[in-house]
Amino acid sequence: MKEQVVVDFSRVDAALKLVARERELIADRESAVVASVKAEATTRIIKYAAAACALVIVSVGVAIWLAKQRHVATVVRHPPLLETGSLPTTQSPTVEASAQNKIVTKITLFNSMSRDGLNFGNPYISGLTAGHEYRDSNAERWEFAWCYADFRKDGIEYTVRLANRNGAATAPRAATPNERQQLGLSEADVSLLRARCPWKEQ
Repeated sequence: MKEQVVVDFSRVDAALKLVARERELIADRESAVVASVKAEATTRIIKYAAAACALVIVSVGVAIWLAKQRHVATVVRHPPLLETGSLPTTQSPTVEASAQNKIVTKITLFNSMSRDGLNFGNPYISGLTAGHEYRDSNAERWEFAWCYADFRKDGIEYTVRLANRNGAATAPRAATPNERQQLGLSEADVSLLRARCPWKEQ
């Protein structure tokens, strides 16, 4: 008499389901780990970005504060360029107003005369100017001064230095032969302009 073999497939199905369930749990754990790593990385990026923004804001604030501290109202007058091949006259900026109780060094003030007030026959002259340099904004007397005449001919600006002053001593400067030839100046013209320099009282 043959024995009958009975196979219970319900147990096999249960085992397969258990294996599938474990695989799903492992996949869920891996997904959770990946999500956690991504979240940490995102959090770090946000923190670094926030720190960088804060640093930029602080830097801009400090720059604005420094700019306000250093701000001094100035008026700068640059003399016209000399003829070709010559260097322009170097001048310090003129400071007409400064912060209250703040001492500003190397102040330069100018006195100018237009061509209309000179009664000078040269057709190219634009004006006559004297610059006066003070030690600082509290000084009552200037320390060094210079005088120059501005000319304009054929669209070119010329500056002819006439004299320097250091206290009561005046050092006249003669126009160069090229300046006299280009601008039609005689030595008597240069002397006349030098005598009319609008110096400030010492």
